[in-house]
Amino acid sequence: MSASACLASASTAPAFPFSAAVPAGGGVSLDSLLDLGGSHTYIVRAHGDGMTGAGIHDDDLLVVDRSLLASAGEIVVAAVNGEPMVRRLGIIDGQFALLAANDRYPAIRIAEGDELSIWGVVRWNLHRHAAGD
Repeated sequence: MSASACLASASTAPAFPFSAAVPAGGGVSLDSLLDLGGSHTYIVRAHGDGMTGAGIHDDDLLVVDRSLLASAGEIVVAAVNGEPMVRRLGIIDGQFALLAANDRYPAIRIAEGDELSIWGVVRWNLHRHAAGD
């Protein structure tokens, strides 16, 4: 399944109408833009409020690339001892940690004996702005 949309560039000011022209080249393929054609890319739905400070909200769709090597500071889909989560990969006192973007959640420090699996790096966040199905 392929998805495409028109891409227009314009600046808007609050309370002024917006009109967009279709660019000369036509549309842009969302498959291509989000790199959805590769077997290394998948989409996961976010649950909870642990990453709201990073702009990831409950029910957002995350485009994840499992071919990328995760680095400290990147948002990852990971599992600690089999429990999946979306967190920012960090290093605290020389050890890996998974950091929420919400002060209500403490850092999860990966201790000796814990199993950390990185399932991919979050490349895109698709967030709904209009109500609907």
